[in-house]
Amino acid sequence: MLVFWGGEAAAIILGFGAIFLLVRSNLKTREDDVTLSDESRSVYDAAYVGQLLSKHVQKSLSETLRVLSRIHENFTADRERELTKVKASATDVFEDAIEARSVYYRMVAAEAAPSKADFDARYLYLRACTNTREVSRSLQNLAKLARDHVANRHRVGSNEITNDIGTLVADIRTLVNAREDHADVTALRNRAADVITRIEDLQRRLMEAQPRGSMTIRCCEFHLSYLLVLRELVNHYEIASLLEEQIDALARGAKAA
Repeated sequence: MLVFWGGEAAAIILGFGAIFLLVRSNLKTREDDVTLSDESRSVYDAAYVGQLLSKHVQKSLSETLRVLSRIHENFTADRERELTKVKASATDVFEDAIEARSVYYRMVAAEAAPSKADFDARYLYLRACTNTREVSRSLQNLAKLARDHVANRHRVGSNEITNDIGTLVADIRTLVNAREDHADVTALRNRAADVITRIEDLQRRLMEAQPRGSMTIRCCEFHLSYLLVLRELVNHYEIASLLEEQIDALARGAKAA
């Protein structure tokens, strides 16, 4: 009926419409294929497992440090609204860690009888992702603690100690060359002892500051919690780096065989 009343112009419009829908349908199918590509994978050898873990660990470490930096910056500046956003970002980091860990169960279902090297690599992947998940869980709790502290109008403020905490986080981000989806976890592992020493020094100074009245007990408690998460990050990512190294060794051994 439209063609009858509109003549040639209507026919052209309908023709272009049909072509648009066809192209859109094909593009949509390709997008779905990309999204489902990992889920449909049937082979998870040690080399590929190592690549998956490296990608996850780098992104997770980078994002965790970024959120830690934002927590410190907005807590000391008493910015409740920004801390609410940071809390959401911490939740995203946790959910990414959960998703990365769930890939292990996809690996198990994909192949009934993997080689010994591939089997071991998958289990090491699970253990490494468990470590990153624990850090992200603590990060989520810390972000909530910071937001609630400011929302309840407790004193925050900044002093030499809190400034040094911020400097430590910035130095760690520089050490691992943190940027979007990238962080050198090996660099952190190599300097872990030095970072832990600085954390311990800051913990000691915080414990000395509170009795002198230079910091409220609530504020002192928060910063101690912050340093605890930072120390947890160092320890857990040390383990993740070691496990990643072991997967690489398994992959090299399988290739040599």
